[in-house]
Amino acid sequence: MLSKVSRSLALITAMSMVAMASTGCSSAAKPDTSGSAKIAVAIPTASLSATTINKATLTVGPGTGTPTFANIVTDLTSQDPAGKLSWTGFIQGIPAGTGRTFHIDAFDSAGAVVFAGDATATITVGATANVYMVLQEKNPAGGPTNGLPVVDSLTSSAALVTVGLPGPSPTVNLAVTAHDPDAAATLTYAWTASCGALTGATTTTPVWTAPPAPAPASGGCQINVTVTDNKQGSVTASLAIVVQNPVNGAAQVNAYPNSWPMISGIVAAETFTKDATGKIVAIDVDLTANASDPDGDDLVFVWSSPD
Repeated sequence: MLSKVSRSLALITAMSMVAMASTGCSSAAKPDTSGSAKIAVAIPTASLSATTINKATLTVGPGTGTPTFANIVTDLTSQDPAGKLSWTGFIQGIPAGTGRTFHIDAFDSAGAVVFAGDATATITVGATANVYMVLQEKNPAGGPTNGLPVVDSLTSSAALVTVGLPGPSPTVNLAVTAHDPDAAATLTYAWTASCGALTGATTTTPVWTAPPAPAPASGGCQINVTVTDNKQGSVTASLAIVVQNPVNGAAQVNAYPNSWPMISGIVAAETFTKDATGKIVAIDVDLTANASDPDGDDLVFVWSSPD
């Protein structure tokens, strides 16, 4: 019998806030019915051929939900240039609906698919879904006779919820897909949450209900799912959902370095004006400043004198 083994899969959680402003109403105006998704992808560390990945492409499809739409195709960004074990992406404008499909193909330099993965998630209007996927080799080498379960994807329909508003607490749809390398293995699922409540905690698609107030103080609630096979081998995957009060918001901060302009010199040229007797009656001074900016920015010169 295999000893119980637990592995944690880390998920980068994105906070997003949608702000809407209106300057007028029109009967022809159409409300935004789309959402977005934050994609986090991992390659199993035992896959020695991960460094052969040249690019990873994500395809978002309508799946079983409505309305239907043309596939959204985009390339992911590698967060691990050396090992090619981590890829991410942020996809906006996904039509809201259930059963939206996420498929990833990872290609080598010859254009062959060497890793792939699939997930399904619910897209909610104005919300950002978490989609975590583990890509598997298309042509894996031989392995042990008994293997641990493998979490293929872990998703939530929202990464941020607001509590403290009138009405019931918000809910988030969760989903996990997993498989076992052993063909005859059976899998069971157990979900836990550091705050809030879970419905269907032993299924692959439970629903999480947010607490009435942010807890813990940091405002983050960790959701865990443990997948166990019939030989007591297990794997645990986690994601976080941010819980905030309605008075809270989010801010995107951008910082840009700037260098001071540099004055390399000031040159003064004097011109004397004399009268008929040779007496100096006026002195004109022409000033020239030489300056440059290390960043290549345009410069503006302003001169001043106390007299």
